[in-house]
Amino acid sequence: MDELHNRVSFEWQNTFDALVESVLILDVNRVVVRANRAAYELLAEGDGELVGKKCYQVFSCDSTQCKECLVTIVRHTGESITLDHGYSFHEKTLRLSCAPRIVQGQLVGFIHTAVDITPQHSLEKQLVQAQKIKAISTLAGGIAHDFNNILGVILGNADLLLYRLEGSFSLPGAASKPISHEEIKPHLQAISKAGLRAQDLVSQILTFSRQASSSRRNFLLGPMVKEAVKFLKSSLPSTITLKSNIADNVSYILADPTQMYQVVMNLCTNAVEAIDTRHGVITITLEEQKISEVDADNASKKVKNGEYVVLTVQDTGEGMSEEVLERIYDPFFSTREVGEGNGLGLAVLHGIVSAHDAIIDVRSSPGIGSTFTVYFPKINSMDDNSESTAETLMPGGSETIIFADDEESIVQMYSEMLEYLGYTVITASSGKEVLEYLHTHPDSVDLVITDQTMPLMTGLELAFEIKKIAGSLPIILSSGYTDSELELTGKEAGVTTFLAKPFDMKNLAAAIRKIFQAGSKI
Repeated sequence: MDELHNRVSFEWQNTFDALVESVLILDVNRVVVRANRAAYELLAEGDGELVGKKCYQVFSCDSTQCKECLVTIVRHTGESITLDHGYSFHEKTLRLSCAPRIVQGQLVGFIHTAVDITPQHSLEKQLVQAQKIKAISTLAGGIAHDFNNILGVILGNADLLLYRLEGSFSLPGAASKPISHEEIKPHLQAISKAGLRAQDLVSQILTFSRQASSSRRNFLLGPMVKEAVKFLKSSLPSTITLKSNIADNVSYILADPTQMYQVVMNLCTNAVEAIDTRHGVITITLEEQKISEVDADNASKKVKNGEYVVLTVQDTGEGMSEEVLERIYDPFFSTREVGEGNGLGLAVLHGIVSAHDAIIDVRSSPGIGSTFTVYFPKINSMDDNSESTAETLMPGGSETIIFADDEESIVQMYSEMLEYLGYTVITASSGKEVLEYLHTHPDSVDLVITDQTMPLMTGLELAFEIKKIAGSLPIILSSGYTDSELELTGKEAGVTTFLAKPFDMKNLAAAIRKIFQAGSKI
C-alpha cells in the first residue's frame, strides 16, 4: 500500500511539475503548501523557497496584504478570478488567477496560477503606439498642405511689410510708399494668427504621437473635426468623396483632446480602409441630440436618456457581417490581409470611448457600408478651467532676470519682450554662462528662464546646479516637448514653472508675475 501511495504521489508530482503555468497551492490562511517547478523558476528568490510563505510575500515581496487581493475576492465570491496585468514582479508583468479548493463542500484552500505576459504586454503597447503613428502617416499629405498654407501667409505678409517699409528694398519700376501704423497692424495680425495655427498643429501632432495622454477638460469637438476634415480632403485618393455636416455652436464635452483626435482619426482611417481602392463616399456628421425613452431603437444603442454631442462617420465600403461585427473590438482581430493591419484601431477606439462615459453604436451591412456613431455626454456650460478669450493687460515688473537659450534669435526676441515689460535682462547662451554669473552676482538675480535643450548642459541639469548654489531661486523651464517625466524631474530640480515653446508675450508676462506674487523668491 505504501509503495502504491508513493508511486501515485511521484506520478502526481511529475504531472504537477510538467505544467507550463506556475501553480501554487495555498491553505485557507494564504500559506503556500505546494508549488510546481514552473513556479520556482518564475517566482522564487532569495532563499529560493516558496512553501511556507504567504501569497503576498511571493507576488509583492512585501509583508502586508496586497491592496487588490485575489484570495480575498475568491473567498467572498466563491468563484475563480483572473487579474490581467495586475502585478509587476521584478520588472515582469504577470497574469494572475485564483480559484477555490473545495473538498466535500468545504473551502480548504486556493489554487494560484501565474503567467509571465511581459512580452505580450510590451507588444500591445508598441502596437497601440503604431496605430497612432499610422493615423498620422495617413494624413501626412494633409499636414504638409496645411503647413504650406500657414507658411504662405507668414512669408507673404512678411514680404509685403518689408517691401512697403520705406527704405527696406525696392524693385525696378516700383514706387516706394511709406506705410502707416494702421496699415502695418493687419499684416502683423495675419502673421500672428498663422503662427498660432502652426503652434496648435505641432502641439496636436506631438500630443497625439506621444504615449502619455493629456488631462480632460471642457472641449469643443467641432473645430477639431473640421481640422480633421481638411486633412482628409488633402490626403484622400480621388476615388473617395468626403462630405461633412458640422453643426454650428455644438456644446462642450468633458474630454482629453488628444484622445478625441485619435477617435476621429481611427474612425476615418477605418472608413478609408473599408472603401479601399473602390469608389466611395465618407460622410462625417457632428450634431447635438436629445435622447428620451420614446426614441426608436434606443435600447439597442444602450444610450441613456440625456443630451449628447453625436459624432457619426459613415462609409459606403464593403460593410461587415454579423459575425465580424461581434468581434470588431477584439484586440488583434482584423479582416485585413496579414501585414496590412494590426487589429488594434477599433479596440483602442472602444477603450477611449468607454473611458469617456460615451457610447459607440455600429450599423453595417455587407456590400452597403458601415455607420459608426459615438454619443458623448454634453456639458451645458463652460467651467473655470476653460480658456478665456478676454483681453487682459500684460503685467510687468522691475526685477532682474537671466534668460538662457542657445538660439541667438530666440534670446534676442524674448529679451526684448522682457525689457519692454520693465525687467532687467541678463542673456546667456549656455548653462555654464548662467552659473558663472550666479557665482559672481549671487544676490542680484530674481529669476532664471532657461531652455531645456542646450549643448553640454540641459535645462534640468542647470536647475539642479542652481539649486545647489542659489537655494530657492525661481526657475522657469521652457521646452518644445514637455511630458510628465520631465515635469516630475523638474520639480525635484527646483523648477517653479514649465512653459511650452513657443510661448507668447502674454503667457510669459503672466507666468513671471505669478511667481513673484506668490513670493517664490527668498
